[in-house]
Amino acid sequence: SEMRPPADAAGERRAGRIAWAAGLALILALGVFLRLYRLDEIPPGLHYDEAYYGLDALRVVTDGTYPIFFENNNGREPFFIYLLALVFRVFGFGRFPMRLTAALLGALTLPAIYLLTREAFSQMGPRLARAAGLFSTLALAVLYWHVHYSRLALRAIDAGLHYLRGRQAED
Repeated sequence: SEMRPPADAAGERRAGRIAWAAGLALILALGVFLRLYRLDEIPPGLHYDEAYYGLDALRVVTDGTYPIFFENNNGREPFFIYLLALVFRVFGFGRFPMRLTAALLGALTLPAIYLLTREAFSQMGPRLARAAGLFSTLALAVLYWHVHYSRLALRAIDAGLHYLRGRQAED
């Protein structure tokens, strides 16, 4: 058995990291594609809950008021509504900017779940941790419910990011 020079081993590790990064990039691209493809057409129409969010965000923009709780539609916290108001200021009011906001939040969940899973499996070695991260990211990227709710202007899609941010704060 022939021993390899250390430079070859370092080159192989670098190539391995590049392959993992390329795999992650492809998974993220797939996830973003599924969340943005024909977003202006699919799903058709506007759900009444989406309309409430849009109207509340429009009131924030037009009235300049920033309540800490929105009472309409059984009451809601303001994070998603304020985010929609910001998007309305930049892109104007409409269904597409509303859904784009949710789609981008859903897409941001993908790298966050990769990092969380990789960290959770880090005790088992870097290779397994990366593999688990890639698998969980791929699963979330194509999971019907996550894709579906990423395409609707509803606050539920930001729950995963809030949870992941809370997990990071605990550490």
